[in-house]
Amino acid sequence: MHSRIGYVLAAATFFCAEASAQSNGFAFLLETGATELLQGELGAGTTWSIGPLPAGRSPLELAWNDAADRILALSQASGELYEIEPWSGIAIPRAALGNGPWNGLGFAPSQAAYFALRGSTELVQIDATSFVASSLGNFGTAPLHSLAIHPAGLLYALRDQPPALVRLDPARRTALVQTALLAPCHALAIDPVDGSFLTAIAGSDALHRIDPASGATSALVALRGLSRAVSSFAVPPCRGVISQHGSGCDGGAGMPLRIHPRGLPCLTHRMSVLLQNALPGPIYYVRGHDPSHWGPLPLPFDLSLLGAPGCFVLNPHDILVGPLAHGIFHTQLVPLRLEFIGALLAWQSYSFAPGVPNVLGIASSDSVRIVLAR
Repeated sequence: MHSRIGYVLAAATFFCAEASAQSNGFAFLLETGATELLQGELGAGTTWSIGPLPAGRSPLELAWNDAADRILALSQASGELYEIEPWSGIAIPRAALGNGPWNGLGFAPSQAAYFALRGSTELVQIDATSFVASSLGNFGTAPLHSLAIHPAGLLYALRDQPPALVRLDPARRTALVQTALLAPCHALAIDPVDGSFLTAIAGSDALHRIDPASGATSALVALRGLSRAVSSFAVPPCRGVISQHGSGCDGGAGMPLRIHPRGLPCLTHRMSVLLQNALPGPIYYVRGHDPSHWGPLPLPFDLSLLGAPGCFVLNPHDILVGPLAHGIFHTQLVPLRLEFIGALLAWQSYSFAPGVPNVLGIASSDSVRIVLAR
């Protein structure tokens, strides 16, 4: 361990805190014309980047496979199919389905299959293991897009002229209007927890709920940090919480250190944290469970007392990971242990890079707090 870490990394106590924070869940989403995949928190409306799209390929259709802990991404133009790890941003090529246009993608857990719309009316089934695709035929003549699958296994799509939410029946090859919409919507997803219909609307930075009885839409959450409308999104069933607290100090690059989360805070899923804005040099990640104190020390603790103005100890240091090289993220699998549900985990990072502009030689990040869910 770095010799200077003794100032701030001493013996720690363990305390598991129950958290009362509520969450509306998460969405993986794309902005129109964007080249990065985003994760959004549907309670606070915060968004952050998971990473660049495969070879910059956009636009894509998105779906979520909870059992695999993967995002599926389908190129609308080329039909290239990728699995994307949400905790790393790594895209894994899986299949080439042929030229499109491809206009929708969804996952049916009960059938272990993906479904996609090719052209405007052809429904295609894709095996989730082999990724072999087979056509199920054409569904009417009205152009459809933005496929989504209800937890009960029912398939839905959007129609623009006239605007409607449409239910697809693969057995009968029919497309029946579920409800007429008051205005066109250009993306569709279904919340796998409560079965509600979610959509994006042109000119809005919010995700909306569709009332299946009236066809009206109401804003669910405004997503901060977006510059364009959402073109495609997928919603996992995770109801954990990710939030950022405090602020980092300058690590020598003229910007405050920031700890960047990725992945889902739910049992059997992976999460990662990555330190940003640091100079090349050794870094440490620390994790604690009760951000109100570290042993007898009340938190936050101001490190200016030790020669690092603007830097703070924000978390207890129950777990220490490092030293790691600059740019390396730390990944952790959340185990299937029911006693972890509701537990609070707080992550912080420290940089010991040459050039840290303080006497102590340590720069600290902000804190990411994670509440685990089933």
